[in-house]
Amino acid sequence: MWIYPLLCVLVVFFLQDKDMVATAVGGRYYSRSDLLLSRGKYAVSEQTKNLLVQCGIWHTRGCKAGRNRAKNIPTIINNRPILLDERQTFLKTQARHRYLADVNSIKEDDHPLAAVGKQTESHRMPNILVCNARSICNKKHELEATLSTYSAQIACITESWANADVPDDVLSMPGFQLFRKDRLGQKGGGLVAYISDTIPARRLQDLEDKDLEVVWIEVRPRRLPRSVPVIVLGIVYHPPCRNNKVGNDQMLYHLVNTIDAIHRRQPQAGILLCGDVNRLPLRRIHAAHPTLKQIVKQPTRGSAILDVVITNLAQFYGEPQIIAPIGRSDHACVVLQAQTQVEKQAPGKLSRRMVSHSNKADFALSIATADWSRVLDAASVEEKVSEFYSTIMHLVEHHFPMKVRSVRADDKSWMTERVKRAIKQRQEEFQRHGKSPLWKQLRNKVKTVVQQAKNFHYRNCIQQLKQENPRKWWSCINRELGRSQKSGRSALDGIPAGQAAETISQHFSEAWCQSVPLYMFPLPLGDPGPDLCSIGEVKCLLKSVKPKKACGPDSLPNWILTEFAEDLAPIVTHLFNASYAEGTVPVGWKSANVVPVPKFAGACQARDMRPVSLLSVLAKLLERCILKRLLPSIQSVIKNQYAYVKGSSTTLALVRMVQTWLTAVDANKPTLVRAIFADMSKAFDRVDHALLLQRVIDIHVSPRMQRWIFSFLQNRRQRVVMDRESSSWRTLTKSAPIPPMITLGGQPVPSVDCAKGLGFYMDKNLTFDEQISAMISKASRRLYYLRLLTKQGTSITDLIQIYLSLVRPVLEYGHVILVGCSKEQELAIERVQRRALRIISLGGRRSVPDLPTLKVRREEAAVQLFERMLKEDHPLHDMVPPTRTGATGRTLRNSRTISLPKARTKRLSKSFLHSAIRLYNKKVTQ
Repeated sequence: MWIYPLLCVLVVFFLQDKDMVATAVGGRYYSRSDLLLSRGKYAVSEQTKNLLVQCGIWHTRGCKAGRNRAKNIPTIINNRPILLDERQTFLKTQARHRYLADVNSIKEDDHPLAAVGKQTESHRMPNILVCNARSICNKKHELEATLSTYSAQIACITESWANADVPDDVLSMPGFQLFRKDRLGQKGGGLVAYISDTIPARRLQDLEDKDLEVVWIEVRPRRLPRSVPVIVLGIVYHPPCRNNKVGNDQMLYHLVNTIDAIHRRQPQAGILLCGDVNRLPLRRIHAAHPTLKQIVKQPTRGSAILDVVITNLAQFYGEPQIIAPIGRSDHACVVLQAQTQVEKQAPGKLSRRMVSHSNKADFALSIATADWSRVLDAASVEEKVSEFYSTIMHLVEHHFPMKVRSVRADDKSWMTERVKRAIKQRQEEFQRHGKSPLWKQLRNKVKTVVQQAKNFHYRNCIQQLKQENPRKWWSCINRELGRSQKSGRSALDGIPAGQAAETISQHFSEAWCQSVPLYMFPLPLGDPGPDLCSIGEVKCLLKSVKPKKACGPDSLPNWILTEFAEDLAPIVTHLFNASYAEGTVPVGWKSANVVPVPKFAGACQARDMRPVSLLSVLAKLLERCILKRLLPSIQSVIKNQYAYVKGSSTTLALVRMVQTWLTAVDANKPTLVRAIFADMSKAFDRVDHALLLQRVIDIHVSPRMQRWIFSFLQNRRQRVVMDRESSSWRTLTKSAPIPPMITLGGQPVPSVDCAKGLGFYMDKNLTFDEQISAMISKASRRLYYLRLLTKQGTSITDLIQIYLSLVRPVLEYGHVILVGCSKEQELAIERVQRRALRIISLGGRRSVPDLPTLKVRREEAAVQLFERMLKEDHPLHDMVPPTRTGATGRTLRNSRTISLPKARTKRLSKSFLHSAIRLYNKKVTQ
């Protein structure tokens, strides 16, 4: 083996003496890969080639493919992968590659031909934390600090003690996806998993058993080893009460069969089964799956190993570390560190414009002296709009250039160095002496320090913002509650990350027929009429724009339109009037960026996304001007329309619907009311444009307005924007037809006892028990916000404000319909408010201001709504009975009162209309 490097040295010295490659070598030494890359780039003289051939270094490559060798082909007799044998083969191949690298490498070192050391591993495995938290809600911040300390990308939590009253916002952590499974019907138990946003993950609910506390999650970290295409994470909690033969058999049967099912889907899948199994016998799992082994060897509670990690990936991880418990939990935590270096999460990129007072002053001068002559002299409105954006965006880019900066997930504001140091001291003491008396003191110290840091942070950093900047105050409150956390990943099952936007865009445009465009003969403009809008109207519209809202495809910031409305109003008014006079909507104002918003947590299909369109702000202002001109013509045909109508709401729709049903079933003759609740997919997108235009013509709209509406509907386009990626533009030409009504695949419409419409539950007897139960449940979950903020030292005034803003609105949606509810229902609703005040007052230890009861507020809201109904332009005015004078034709002492309609049943007499009339008559006679 020493002959080869010696010959290399002799050749190099010989060539250097001949001054043939001195400039090429230059005192540097190259690895084998560098030499292979440079092969063929430099010509070699015949003299050098002959010398290399004589030394045995240069030789021609043979044509033989190598000798045949007998190989043993393993026979697969079951569907379970034998990862240990494959790992041995992998290690042998890797060792051979390292040997060849040592022989054939040239390294930059003092010695010219020193061998290369060990090759760096290329795969990345996630670090994992396993913890029995015994209530995660009050330990979430400490858990977050622990995950940061050990660079854990996955946290498996048992005994979360979470239930339906704890919202996801309270449990979520920035930078992590949340998966949870709560114990139903009993206290305790529960599972929670935190998985880094950088790791695509999805829950395998088809493998779970609703009677067992087991969660299965498929994770696909980047750069997994070739032998592990996917990792399936299983989190198990086997409570002590089920440590009997029946309970053990049920759990073991589920685990063994589920792992079999996973291997049938993906034979080479890596398994990570972890959690608190208590005294569950694991021999049956090892017997059924010999490649799995339990790798935790140290006690996690007392002298017993209750928290385990069972895996076939042990070769990729070091020995599990046992660290201090989280908070007052009696279970130590288990940390599984990958042997290879964990890839750090790349910081997010955020683009923002550089805005300062001096930049604004310079921009104001530029916009005031801007030359708009090219806009005014343009022949068509399309050219006018193009010149306008070219001019203003040039000024914006010049004075407010874009700057890209990195964004990382920061610690909580109260997570100071003192808190981190206290946590570190506690961890170190546990590592040295376990649960010693000093460790208990440090554990209590951590709790005290955290509480002091939270109180200090709120008093000095948050509370003063309430008067100075209410918007920022709410932002801080939502951040402390976890309500402002958003996932940085929008992954779809089976779709690569780069194709998700295109897939969702295709789904959103399915309601449109691309092959048959809408075509009409050119419509006449008619006689020129007055302008669409004045400069004063446009100035008011520009000032009403919310500066914090997102901009559309034109990328023109909203705050520029608001702050410089005086300078922009004349030119924008010219564009609006030109568009209306020409009967044309520019293409840029018919384009939209569509942002997919998940309909629920964990959405992983395109159909689970709701499109939110971002149009140009100027296009929306133009639509408002058109609507103001069009509304008087269509007012007569708007009947029972409650959406997109000023002064209307879903509550009014519910009042009319419920009152109509109650009146019908109260009739003398037997009456049956049947209601069909249908949710049409992309209902607005499926409106036939030809029928819509014909309807516009029938109501005698001006020809100029007809032509503008036709241009507005023609050749609209959209693209999906998500995760800093965008799909291609899709032109929406003509809506696809709606299938026959009440046809669900040829199957009859199912009959149910309760249905939800407009956010309100309707049961078959119209008692609204389901609605009140759902309302109380949702409000009770939000009471947890008050508990968290009370522990952080939030003042009573702020807690009352948070209750009035986050909790009470849930109890008051559509509450006028419940004005005649039963005494039991009334007490159930009032209990929520009493619980909230009890939380704020710390169980009565401090005084809180009195709030009006929810019953009083319902009655006041019912009277106010009825008073508005008395006006002739109200949508529900036709439901109001005549006054006593109108009904009798005589002037009576109670002439201002309303005649109470007759009711045969108590159910109708307790309805909104009857209850509101009684309350109104009582008010006017006092």
